[in-house]
Amino acid sequence: MNPYSKQLCDGADEVAQYLRNHATEAGVEPHSYRRLADQMVRAAQIDDQPAAERVIRGIARMIVDEFPLTDEFAPSFSAALLAVQHAERRRRRKPS
Repeated sequence: MNPYSKQLCDGADEVAQYLRNHATEAGVEPHSYRRLADQMVRAAQIDDQPAAERVIRGIARMIVDEFPLTDEFAPSFSAALLAVQHAERRRRRKPS
């Protein structure tokens, strides 16, 4: 588990809910949403925080590349990504 695990699991649930309710409207194949949710669950299981942050950034790139950005279908993932960005900023500001 890592500091983002709850948000990632919630995000996976939100993606599954979106798939059930709206996926056909978005024009994205259902298997893409399932793959996205699976990636979020796998990221939640990573114990190493820096490794989890790398995977979260990868998931964010996947969302930008493959999914419509007009709908926020995983607000909990967005919160996890924002937390990663804040953590990175804090680390850059800390003197070594």
